[in-house]
Amino acid sequence: MIKVNGKLKCSRCGYREEDAGKGMEESTVENRDGMFPFSEVRDGQREFLEDCREAVKNGKHLIAHAPTGIGKTAAALTAAMEDSIENDRVTFFLTSKRSQHRIAVETVKKMDDRRIRLVDVISKQEMCPREESKMPYPVFSKICEEMVKTGKCEHYRRNNDEVVSEIISEPMHVEELVELSKRYGVCPYKVALTASAHANAVVCDYTIIFTDLSEKFFTRMKRSLDDINIIVDEAHNLPERLRMDLRSFLSIKTLQEARKAVGEDGLMAGIIRRIENGLE
Repeated sequence: MIKVNGKLKCSRCGYREEDAGKGMEESTVENRDGMFPFSEVRDGQREFLEDCREAVKNGKHLIAHAPTGIGKTAAALTAAMEDSIENDRVTFFLTSKRSQHRIAVETVKKMDDRRIRLVDVISKQEMCPREESKMPYPVFSKICEEMVKTGKCEHYRRNNDEVVSEIISEPMHVEELVELSKRYGVCPYKVALTASAHANAVVCDYTIIFTDLSEKFFTRMKRSLDDINIIVDEAHNLPERLRMDLRSFLSIKTLQEARKAVGEDGLMAGIIRRIENGLE
């Protein structure tokens, strides 16, 4: 950073101290570039946009560190989506924050290209309309798995073709996807997985790519890692987030919640109670 008239300015990208938090509408270079979602590109942002395009074109990694407000999301999504449309690939925007889901979806919406087919997805438990979704995750997961396997979940059983067609017709937020699925009485998570097979953009959590969930997702999409572009939002948080998500632990509280879920009497409750006593 250098000082110009007492203000901080980056000699490489042109970012100025007073630009922090400003919207893209206050850009300084008038030129809508390709699928760029705004009519103007910031000073310095054009260089970042071209770096992104080069990385995508040549299958390279690009690590970017720049202040909030410079427009990293718009530039990265532009380069990735241009490639996805042109070469029949899928762009994955990975983020651990619901607020960034919204920003990514709104950015893609502003690209205003009818060829874009976007799916916004969060965890199965957060999307599930059933009362069981309020249970601790291990309990919910087992119940969900069993109900799907035995055909007892009416939401999962119902045909969702009509909902899928509506979802891929225009980009929508995950909240809209869930509400639409509820109106049709179908499973929102299954809808998202089915729609992803027709998508060229997916907004989701880190875990979709960096855990064994990727196998299920790619199988449903009929895609491989060679067919996708990956944008990792706030990548410096990725290692610790994955360590937290992939760890295994058992607490007294989890056991107590599980016992309440299965009822105080019976074989399962007795087993859980003995494990509780052992931990205590």
